[in-house]
Amino acid sequence: MTEQTTTLNIGVVIFHEAQVLDITGPHEVFSSARVLQQQYGLSEQYRVFLIAKTRTPVTMSSGMQLMPDYDFTDCPADLDTLIVPGAENIQLALDDAALLAWIAQQSRCVRRLVSICTGAFLLARLGLLNGKNITTHWAYCADMQQQFPQLNIESDAIFIKQGNTYTSAGVTAGMDLSLALVEEDAGKKIAMSVARKLVVFYKRPGGQKQFSEFILSQSSSHFSALIDWILDNLSADLSIEILAERANMSPRHFNRKFKSDVGETPAKFVERLRLCQARMLLENKTTVLKSIADKCGFKSEEQMRRAFQRELCVTPNEYRVRF
Repeated sequence: MTEQTTTLNIGVVIFHEAQVLDITGPHEVFSSARVLQQQYGLSEQYRVFLIAKTRTPVTMSSGMQLMPDYDFTDCPADLDTLIVPGAENIQLALDDAALLAWIAQQSRCVRRLVSICTGAFLLARLGLLNGKNITTHWAYCADMQQQFPQLNIESDAIFIKQGNTYTSAGVTAGMDLSLALVEEDAGKKIAMSVARKLVVFYKRPGGQKQFSEFILSQSSSHFSALIDWILDNLSADLSIEILAERANMSPRHFNRKFKSDVGETPAKFVERLRLCQARMLLENKTTVLKSIADKCGFKSEEQMRRAFQRELCVTPNEYRVRF
């Protein structure tokens, strides 16, 4: 480093049972960006490190152990960005008074405060998200809204910036947000280079809706068997009459029961599954759009295009180019 170089300290707080990708994903993005910052001789360069309550190994939800670089008492005072990861059992962290107190203290000093996935629950508990639009993992949005009814939660956002506070959706969305932060600091060229190195989207199209349908289809729903059949027959006639007959219900009762059980109408659910299938087929650059539309059960390319724009805010061609 030269005398003109400024260090931007990126601290990732870790705690027991945290989701390891919430930590290692952003860490890898900023570490990769640091290498490029050095290569280009940029005046600002990242330094990324892990912080925990004590300097002993911290066990993640996967069983992997991470060794913190600092504890709460000796962490560098000049943190630029604090990243708070999530956990499937976030209640353990919510019950940790020392962790909450340290995050609250740091939130008053850092330039940027970032949560990944359910890390937003910690910021919400501290009142740091009040009056802000925020997001978290799609599967936890309802629970978060119930616990913190004062929050405005956008369940389909990949990440949201509100002032100096950033919240993101689940797991890999932390990398999307980290790339956006790199672009803020170092520019588009560096951010795109990092994305290429890590083989991820530079800017992911659409929102969380893209990633939840097949997971939802494996739920313990009353209609699990029917949903499995739908997945195997997306190109078939999946009208409400056909589906109701397979479920041994009248169309009216089926529509009402399905919406209550799954959370949306059969028609909307089927369209989302077809979109998921279309996205995977679009990864093959040589498959023509008409063939994809046919295989997924869309009546035409135009119907598929309208569905993409309505649900994912991109056209099929735009999705294919960005993947």
